[in-house]
Amino acid sequence: PRTLQRRLLAEGESFRSVVNRAKVDRAKEILATKQFTVQEAAFELGYENPQNFSRAFKNQTGITPSQYSRVKGN
Repeated sequence: PRTLQRRLLAEGESFRSVVNRAKVDRAKEILATKQFTVQEAAFELGYENPQNFSRAFKNQTGITPSQYSRVKGN
């Protein structure tokens, strides 16, 4: 774990940012298929509530999950 932490730090990353980015990438896949609502996607990705998911998604992408779903669903 310490080696990974050092290497990520050398790249200007943190483990948390890598995990968040991976979750948002997976969320994009889920939302684009329209198989899940935003709330279902949040729980599928391990968020305790949809608000935390929406906040994290918007921080990474600049738009809300609902906006993304509407754009990609067309």
